[in-house]
Amino acid sequence: MPDQPNDSSESLERSSGNRGLSRRSTGLARRLRALQPRVEALRKSDDTEVVFPDKELEQAVREELDKPRGALTRGDLKRLRELRATNARIEDITGLEYAVNLMSLILYGNQISALTPLSSLQRLEGLHLGSNQIIDISPLAVMSRVSEIVLDNNQISDVSPLLHVPNLHIATIVDNPLSKESIEVHIPLLNSLERIPGGVIL
Repeated sequence: MPDQPNDSSESLERSSGNRGLSRRSTGLARRLRALQPRVEALRKSDDTEVVFPDKELEQAVREELDKPRGALTRGDLKRLRELRATNARIEDITGLEYAVNLMSLILYGNQISALTPLSSLQRLEGLHLGSNQIIDISPLAVMSRVSEIVLDNNQISDVSPLLHVPNLHIATIVDNPLSKESIEVHIPLLNSLERIPGGVIL
């Protein structure tokens, strides 16, 4: 005669499985509760207002976001993928550090001198800053994705930070008062890099 199923054994296995599932559910719920403050903090951070000292830049951002009125928040700035504002009398780019998803930035023909906010824009791929008042380009050295940089007609003497831009393929630095070291050392080094096939455009 074949063995009969052991009801007690099957019931015990089901009970053990249910306890295991319950423990996993409890653990998941605990982790979700632990994450909740971080999620809430991120939500509040996105609601934080971004103040632009330069009203010309603010106007350009508002036009790109199609938000003519109301506070501009960090969440708003995260929606920016590209920004173009040429000959707009922009002097200060403070506030753009929150546009962390920006991929293309064209600010040709302004009065910009400091680039520090750009060091936060790690998704930026194209940067056009010709005809400004830029002297120090060291903030560009930490930009990991940028492949095209146009810096014509500025006040740049030291181009060595460009040596540290890992994905740079095109660099244009026409009409800048380059130092002897940049001309004799840094430019030849840049031109020797295979990732810059056409060399630096002077």
